[in-house]
Amino acid sequence: MFEQLWQTWVKALTEPKVETYDNEKPRAAMDKAIIGFMIAGVVAGITSALWSFVGGHFVAGIMSIILSPILAIVGMYVFTYVMMFVAK
Repeated sequence: MFEQLWQTWVKALTEPKVETYDNEKPRAAMDKAIIGFMIAGVVAGITSALWSFVGGHFVAGIMSIILSPILAIVGMYVFTYVMMFVAK
């Protein structure tokens, strides 16, 4: 599953055409999107935590590891609903 998710990301970034997204549409699923955003949130949280630890802010580092994946998913839902509202 992770390999397919990675290939989808790479294809979307290297071939941003309508045909690319049309070809991926049948394989699109909410669980894959949530996993992808969770991975991105974990990576962002770890990166932010490392910078916080270097600066001596240990509590901020721990909080960023915990909150980044959650906020990534919440942000995805908020952005999706805003875009759906604007598109109508």
